[in-house]
Amino acid sequence: MTTYNNPSVGDIIRVKITSIKPDLGAFAKMPNGVDGLIRLHDISWSNQSVTLSSLSEGDVLDVKVIKELPDGKLNLSRKNLLPIISSKAYLCR
Repeated sequence: MTTYNNPSVGDIIRVKITSIKPDLGAFAKMPNGVDGLIRLHDISWSNQSVTLSSLSEGDVLDVKVIKELPDGKLNLSRKNLLPIISSKAYLCR
């Protein structure tokens, strides 16, 4: 995990959730103070609204930097650090 102050695309960093917007996702602050967004579709492989409701302001979690925006803010993904849920797993139940 990257702990330095200038994360770039592909880095895994620890962030703190600062706010949650049900229509967008979770906003997070990185150790260097830069804001990032974990969009709804980048929270988990399963039902994002259920997963979003399990997050709270102040939660600390590891995420992957997936995109840098022109204003310096970052798009983040928690989903990219989770195992992929195969549709075959549901068929075997």
